Amino acid sequence: MAKAKSTASRKKRLVPEEIYLDLLHVARDIEAVECTAACLVQALLGWPSVRDKEFAVCVERNIADELGRICNSVAAIIVAIGWGPYQPLLETRTLGLRRRSALDKGGRKVSRSHRR
Repeated sequence: MAKAKSTASRKKRLVPEEIYLDLLHVARDIEAVECTAACLVQALLGWPSVRDKEFAVCVERNIADELGRICNSVAAIIVAIGWGPYQPLLETRTLGLRRRSALDKGGRKVSRSHRR
């Protein structure tokens, strides 16, 4: 019986484990850079200068948000090829708050047209 279950789960997977692991590494790398950008945003917001706050907005919108969208897309690909849900490796308060804003209340990915 256990053999039948393992065979059934293999049929659902559309790509080899090697490709899945490559996608997982890409997602982890994107996540690390997104976390760094989010930390930079928080640091810039802590400075009193208006210019620093402008830099923070620019970094958040053009770097951190885009990296979050790319990571969400890779996570969706991982699910689509049958390797289960993607679990973020980095669990920071800043990144956690960012991830929740990218998802709707049902936990589904918000379409690109609704985010801009």
